[in-house]
Amino acid sequence: MPLPFRKIALALTPAVALASVAATPNSLAASQSLACRPFVDFSNPKEVRRWRVVNDGVMGGLSSGEMRVDDGTMLYTGLINTNGGGFSSIRRTISPGTLSNAVALKFNHADDGRVYKVSIRSSAAYRRRPISFQAPIPPRDQGAVVALDDLRGSFRGYQAPGAQFDRDQAFEIGIILSDGIDGPFEMSMRSIEICETAI
Repeated sequence: MPLPFRKIALALTPAVALASVAATPNSLAASQSLACRPFVDFSNPKEVRRWRVVNDGVMGGLSSGEMRVDDGTMLYTGLINTNGGGFSSIRRTISPGTLSNAVALKFNHADDGRVYKVSIRSSAAYRRRPISFQAPIPPRDQGAVVALDDLRGSFRGYQAPGAQFDRDQAFEIGIILSDGIDGPFEMSMRSIEICETAI
């Protein structure tokens, strides 16, 4: 039953600690006045077609995930299997410059309590492969706002602490679940907004 709707030199280290960031409250919404505008609206069929599922099968893993839309709400479900890559994700390309003036992203979503992260790819790369910049998505009752300054570099499950996120060059955005826990997952989402500092 669906959830009710509510270029650089790098030292890579295991990214297990990334999940612990979820315990740190995002203070952006409380400390700044934000002006948010629509970015992703899953009631738009054209928007839905821009998204794709990428599971850990690309690296020999066994996790599964699927995305569908029901009455304007995106439903993302699947099963994480840590005997392999241990992740599932959904993602879409964006035009460079889309996030140039953004300070945060706001998610209109509901989930099962697992640590879902926003994942954005920009110009930073390691061995010619793009680095993902990730941060946990807070629950709705905590504002569901992710500050772009909270994004941290990640490459194939390892932290990339020397990576610098260039929002002007961001070309892909997604949601990823890689919390190291076996079992089913479920998230629903209606929209994502781009937030700028209000003047």
